[in-house]
Amino acid sequence: MLRKTLAATRTMNATKSDVTEPTLCEERWKNAKADENARPIVAFDETGVFAACCRHGTALSLTDMKQSGELAKYGLATVDKLGDTFGSRLLIGYDIGCTFNKTVAQSPLVGPLAEKLGISFCVGSFHGYGHNRLCQLSYHPLYVEGAGLENFEGCERLFSSTNATAITTRHASAFHRRQHITQHLIGWNAVKRCNLGSVLKSKYISALQVIENAPKRLQELDPYGTEEMWRSYVQAERDYYQALKHPHPESAFSIMYIKRLRVLHEKEKAFREVYSVEYAYMIPEMIEKFRNRPDIQGTNQASNYQNTIAKNTRQLESKRTAATEQLLAIQTEVSQLELEHNINPRWSPGGPEWIAAEKLEAHSDFHAALDNLEHTTIQRLMELEKANVSGTGYKLQIFIAKALKRREKALRNALQTYNTLACKVNPPRPTLTFKELIECAYIAHFDFLRQSQHGIQAAEWARPRNLQCSREWQGLERAREEIA
Repeated sequence: MLRKTLAATRTMNATKSDVTEPTLCEERWKNAKADENARPIVAFDETGVFAACCRHGTALSLTDMKQSGELAKYGLATVDKLGDTFGSRLLIGYDIGCTFNKTVAQSPLVGPLAEKLGISFCVGSFHGYGHNRLCQLSYHPLYVEGAGLENFEGCERLFSSTNATAITTRHASAFHRRQHITQHLIGWNAVKRCNLGSVLKSKYISALQVIENAPKRLQELDPYGTEEMWRSYVQAERDYYQALKHPHPESAFSIMYIKRLRVLHEKEKAFREVYSVEYAYMIPEMIEKFRNRPDIQGTNQASNYQNTIAKNTRQLESKRTAATEQLLAIQTEVSQLELEHNINPRWSPGGPEWIAAEKLEAHSDFHAALDNLEHTTIQRLMELEKANVSGTGYKLQIFIAKALKRREKALRNALQTYNTLACKVNPPRPTLTFKELIECAYIAHFDFLRQSQHGIQAAEWARPRNLQCSREWQGLERAREEIA
């Protein structure tokens, strides 16, 4: 019953991003929500709660979700409450923080308040790896100035405790349900306040360890590197993915056009074949000869023969009519496309335009296979997380284990398809093993594979050593913010 996360933390250096631009992973998370929570179970009025907690784990607010899934209004109400209570310069982590950032900016009620108070958003460290690389470079805590070493997954720990209240509140009245949850959170907050000193000490020690060890690793990776250089690598990577965010419209048309031409060629072939068919027993001379045979006269075979001829004639005429209509339809569609795009003469197989379009089509198929591989891999990681959540029942664990077994087979099939198409594109893309596939999911390497055109590997920021250096340096910066 208790679902989803929203963690908030005070920060002195919250980033300000362009909230008017649509996020690349918005559609992905909409699809995930439609699959999981499109029609919530209506057995209870309260389908869950929308929670917020601070970076120390203390619960700040809980909002009942009434007869609905997780709607934007619950998040907007929570942001309004946090802004009124804690004031300016808040950094709020949410598993769809990239999309929610735009939602808040477009809200006529909460948007002006968030802009006035300088409230900004990011995604949780774990959920962030389910987003595309460009989104991570703007919203993952590792790349957000002022985030420190906070992972913004505090509500996951909160929910692992409050899930136990579902057993006693499922059949309680509305008053006693809220009372029980409130008493549970009072105890939770009391424990967190008692442990506050040890938590701060632990965070301080962790930051000191990062500050001590990160420069050594950076020195080993790149003895001549500087902070300005590593900062430029991050910005260069962000600029690269930003430039490749939208596909060229001419490429999409070329692919679509040659696909329609292939259909046209198939329909022309089918049309010629169906009109070249001529049954021997349908020729009038053959029919008369058959009727005059001595063994046929005076029997019902002549009538059966006539019925067979009529049946076959109707079938053949139906096939010819369908072939004619299909050919006319595709001819009209292709002619309209050629008229709109000023194509004359028509492209033919083996021509330069056709070859260029086939190359683009191969890249498109490769990207589709990579999208499927990425989606399947992220799903598997999410299910692995659910399998070991505290309080998961035995039957649910068995169900998840079976789902993981099926998912692994689908994952291997998707990997095989990707490797096959990766070898067909020009230039060929790197193939992956099953172990490398899991690593790609954790280091957000999918977008690099998707956009790795010829020569991009030669870019300074794209070299593995420099990528690792930029991540190490970002971690060092966050550790310094944690102490400051």
